[in-house]
Amino acid sequence: MSEPVPTKPKATPTESDLSQVMAHGPALSQAFGPRLGALVLMFGLAKTRYGSFGIATIITAVGGIVYNFLK
Repeated sequence: MSEPVPTKPKATPTESDLSQVMAHGPALSQAFGPRLGALVLMFGLAKTRYGSFGIATIITAVGGIVYNFLK
């Protein structure tokens, strides 16, 4: 009889680039202040997301930041 083919163990899911960048938001706000921290976060988002999805992500983040500043 033939032996069973060994299977590879399943890899653990990794965090996406977007969630890693967004996780640094509070630390950036503490280190640079809310406005400059938001600007640095926008550059991080622009670098991780390309194309139309990246543009939509940045517009959504900027909208959230503006909404929180005007509140």
